[in-house]
Amino acid sequence: MRLLSSVLENGWETPRGGNYTRGAEIFELLETLLGKELLFEGIRRFFIGYDGKFAAHQELFGVLSKVLEERSLPPFDFKQFSLWLTNESFPEVRMGLNYDSESKKVILKVNQFGSNEPFMIPLRLSFLDDNGQELMAPKTVVLRKHSQEFIFEHIETKPIPSLFRGISAPVRWLYSNYDLNDLIVLIKHDSDPYNRYRAACDLWENSIKYGYLNQHSYLKEPWTKAEHFCFEAFATILRDENISPYLKAKIIGSCVKFNLENSNGFLLMSRMALHLKSELLEWIRAPKKQNETLEEKSGNNKLRHWAVYFLLSMPQSPLTSEDWRKLFDESEYLVEKIAYVARMKQKFPDLADLLQATIKEDCLKDPSDRPYFRYQRFLT
Repeated sequence: MRLLSSVLENGWETPRGGNYTRGAEIFELLETLLGKELLFEGIRRFFIGYDGKFAAHQELFGVLSKVLEERSLPPFDFKQFSLWLTNESFPEVRMGLNYDSESKKVILKVNQFGSNEPFMIPLRLSFLDDNGQELMAPKTVVLRKHSQEFIFEHIETKPIPSLFRGISAPVRWLYSNYDLNDLIVLIKHDSDPYNRYRAACDLWENSIKYGYLNQHSYLKEPWTKAEHFCFEAFATILRDENISPYLKAKIIGSCVKFNLENSNGFLLMSRMALHLKSELLEWIRAPKKQNETLEEKSGNNKLRHWAVYFLLSMPQSPLTSEDWRKLFDESEYLVEKIAYVARMKQKFPDLADLLQATIKEDCLKDPSDRPYFRYQRFLT
């Protein structure tokens, strides 16, 4: 199973040799292209045949070729596939779509860039209608050329594509035809968590760049139609119990990072915080769960962290002294505790002084110098 959290955290920007996910991705690609059963049979034979011997990827590919031949399956182009191992960087893919309402045909145009030789790229996709219903079950097509077209028939209405589902290939990609409604539909209804994350990031970034939403007045109401649907899309993510806390935190956190780079984004964040106040407060005030897995614990901590950012963007933050005390007590990190004290100081100075004294006492008890050094930096 692909580690989505690692992909979302690190992306695909790291050059060859510096990204520890590449080896796992090679086997994910082989599983997608060859099938799990065939790949595992090839790996089993490879370990038996080369136990105690020197072997590289060429020997593994040779074993897999024999398995394909024995099963009378078409040969696989391992030479082209080897670009995933030898090329310095991963490719970029750009896509566009044309729909013929009379013939009910979709033509997906795909172009890849970044290498003189084209990569073999599996593209898993599906189509949704404006209500979020699937028009086509997820399927995988394979891009083998620099430029290629794929035709899909019996598509009853103009589709919204859900692309590279499950991160079917580790590429940077861009689809040129998404509009505001398309992104909202993907956020609310796509069954693929990676695409919900991508759509949320694209919607927020484009809202800042192109003014989809009102950025100029925090108190302007009623919400514009675009704002209402946008904010409800994000609320859908926060309410969805099938989405992990880690992914929710990544989506909300990505919005915050866009805002830190753009002054208009901060106003937009404050309006969204007003709309989603109850959901954000619920995450902060929810009792801490027992027996959380490491991933759940990390996700819930990050989600509370970003929820605080959103609520602090409001002119009148709804966070109470009890909320700040709970955040402080449940935090396991000194830097985070210090940050909470700094943020509550203006509204709750007495509580901030009390907790600051607690931090100092804990630092002095620690036998190492580092926590106290951090505390001294905090004071200055």
